[in-house]
Order: sequence, then structure tokens, then C-alpha cells
Amino acid sequence: MWLLAGTMALMHGGETWRLDAGDCLAMRVDGPVEFRNPTRRAARYAVVIANEAARVVRR
Repeated sequence: MWLLAGTMALMHGGETWRLDAGDCLAMRVDGPVEFRNPTRRAARYAVVIANEAARVVRR
């Protein structure tokens, strides 16, 4: 998840991460994930999902 603007809290597996604009979080999603905006300001984020078959290709 890349946080483009604002602030978000992400909860997964008993852990909580607070992200501010410019932060990035990579994790294995093997259970429920909760996204919250703990502020009154709008937040924008991008999520990239890759399965286990995804790999880095170098040329």
C-alpha cells in the first residue's frame, strides 16, 4: 500500500501500522485487513496485489 495523501491506519494479524503521505507498506495478506482513516482529512492510497507466482523480471 502506498499512501499518496493523508493518514491511514491499517490493521492485520493483531498489528497496527500508521501510515502518512509518502509511506509504503508491503505485507503478506493471509487474513482480514482493516483500513481506517483516523483523521477528518481525506486520504488517498494505492494497493498492489500480487500472487505467489509474481516475480521480478530483470533484463
